[in-house]
Amino acid sequence: MKKGLVVLVLLVLILSLGCGGGGSSNPKTKSIVMVKVMDEESKTPLKDASVEMNGISGKTNSSGELSFNDVEEGSYTINISKDGFASKSQDIEVIKGKDQIVEIALTKSSQTSTAEKLKDLKDLKSYMFTLKTIRADGKLQSTIVAKVEDSGNKEQLISKDENGKVEEEIYVVGNKGVIITSGSRSELDAATARQYIEAVTAIGQNFFEGFKNNYNDYVVNPGLYTTWKTSNDTQNGYSTTKIEYTIHMTDVGEAVYTGWVINKGDYKGYTTKLFIKTSGNSKDNENSDVNTFEINITNIGDSFGIKLPE
Repeated sequence: MKKGLVVLVLLVLILSLGCGGGGSSNPKTKSIVMVKVMDEESKTPLKDASVEMNGISGKTNSSGELSFNDVEEGSYTINISKDGFASKSQDIEVIKGKDQIVEIALTKSSQTSTAEKLKDLKDLKSYMFTLKTIRADGKLQSTIVAKVEDSGNKEQLISKDENGKVEEEIYVVGNKGVIITSGSRSELDAATARQYIEAVTAIGQNFFEGFKNNYNDYVVNPGLYTTWKTSNDTQNGYSTTKIEYTIHMTDVGEAVYTGWVINKGDYKGYTTKLFIKTSGNSKDNENSDVNTFEINITNIGDSFGIKLPE
């Protein structure tokens, strides 16, 4: 071979090795994220679990796996759900060109297929409603006791301060109402008296309504962003299912709900007790000194014999 031809061949080989053979000039920029879903209790893979990430979704295979290819660098949230299990979400960070495996365990949910929606207190013919407001230091701030009889035709409310002293009494019988404040008695129509009662009991009633709605949304149909657990218990003389869950409120704090739902008998599906512990992030929160509310619904179906005071 002539010397010039040898030099040309060597030059071609050098150029080809330097420009493409090793791939070093085209480093990997995207990643593979493999999600592995398993049963937390049995530690076995979960097939056909729904997995969603960045708007792309799919089902896990028989090994409980689903891969997302060509994932760009950044922050992502993986959402997992499967019938019979409480849904779950997990945040991940994808590093440029680095593959990763994300293992997520789901907990079985006995409530998913058996839970029934809670019933509204307004459907009860009679009951006694007690609301205790407790400060962050554990001291009682106020107590409200309200009685509803004959589907609201008769009502009575007593409001007490932290020392148990009666601050206000409100009565409704038929179309008449009476309000007693600091020993001063005022007579007025039933509609106005009921407005006063609703204003005083608003906090407790709103908490009860919120618990009912959250239960119906997250326990009957478990959501992605609420962790809850259940157990059997007895409360206020009723056989109940105890439900505990936490609601996270952005820039405000969180509220931990514990509710006791009657699970058998004539009043099945009604809430008999609710305990809410709140914690706020804002020092300007007007309720920052209050962190616990205890609400009880008792004497369901009883007759209280409510009368207007003489």
